Amino acid sequence: MKKLYALLTLTLMSTFAFSQSTWTQKTNFGGTARSGAVGFSINGKGYVGTGDDGSGNYTKDFWEYDPGNDTWTQRASFGGSARKGAAAFVVNGKGYVGTGYDITGNTSDLYEYDPVGNAWASKAAFPGGARTDAVGFAINSKGYIATGYTTVYKNDMWEYDPGSNTWLGRSPFPLTGRRQAVGFGIGNEGFVCTGFDGMLKTDMYAYDQISNTWSMRASFPGSARKQAAAFVMGGKAFVGTGANPSYSMDFYMFNPQTNQWIPVTPFSGSARFGSVGFATATKGYLCAGEDGAYKKDLWEFDPNGTGVSETDLDVNVEIYPNPLITSATIDITDNLQTEMTLQIFDATGKKVRSAVIPAGKKQYAISRESLDTGIYFYQLSSGNHSLSCGKLLVQ
Repeated sequence: MKKLYALLTLTLMSTFAFSQSTWTQKTNFGGTARSGAVGFSINGKGYVGTGDDGSGNYTKDFWEYDPGNDTWTQRASFGGSARKGAAAFVVNGKGYVGTGYDITGNTSDLYEYDPVGNAWASKAAFPGGARTDAVGFAINSKGYIATGYTTVYKNDMWEYDPGSNTWLGRSPFPLTGRRQAVGFGIGNEGFVCTGFDGMLKTDMYAYDQISNTWSMRASFPGSARKQAAAFVMGGKAFVGTGANPSYSMDFYMFNPQTNQWIPVTPFSGSARFGSVGFATATKGYLCAGEDGAYKKDLWEFDPNGTGVSETDLDVNVEIYPNPLITSATIDITDNLQTEMTLQIFDATGKKVRSAVIPAGKKQYAISRESLDTGIYFYQLSSGNHSLSCGKLLVQ
């Protein structure tokens, strides 16, 4: 009978383990505090620039972050006008920044940054029309700018070829237009998720460069939001923070091979939106943003202390009833005889409960006590291994 009520049954084989993921504060961004900037990484270094500094001024300064010595160095200022809400991508070791909003309104220009020569060069303007709050991502040797806002929400997408300095219209994002989404590229695909089209969103679609088609993927598991941050490392995407409409600090990892999201350690800085994400091969970074005040702090994310690890653990978890009304039971079927830790996070990523489940215990009761109505996420771990995670609804 209990299986009739089980909303969620997860069997995780050879799953990525993030129970030891950590956030560490690093040296503050070298420029002024800001929101709505752009960021990207090239050859192991991060680059952050443009944005709104909160004093009525838009910015165009650009800074390079060296993770090896935890320092910022000011580089050549962005080649276009000072702005916020621009889109960016990296192709063949060069950064591209375009569109956005400056003191005259929406923009459509595109500039290329060469980190070797520390110089910006004007490139062919974005042909989709001046806009702000679009997404940018790269797939192989091409860059893409999609969605955004003019006086209406946009869903068109355009492909940029740096070799010929030309743009080509591609298959549009399959839903209505939106702004303030996140975009990222992994392998032969580009992904667009979250955002705002008059309503906050959680859905995600993947664009296949080879077939020029879009397909639905697993929705972002946190609350609907806009102005989240994202970075990619190890073939996985990490997405979190944002406005929903309150500020968020939860973070999730997306694995495109399994089409699954799992929660990772929530952001250790203040809940915020409008931050910049970038990554090296083994570390992710989140910088600046807004939490009621404009920020310039930088935080480093390590997915597992010494890097992403894998395990071969077979764990079957059932939660019933789900939604929880007064109490729920967790049933655990596993091949382990070890102590486990259960953590519950609210929709913003704040940990609201933690409990130790003794070795050999196969059932654990969750009381509603102190849990308000809403969406929660649980993570069951043992030592350094994340065994299971999922959504828990409270009514």
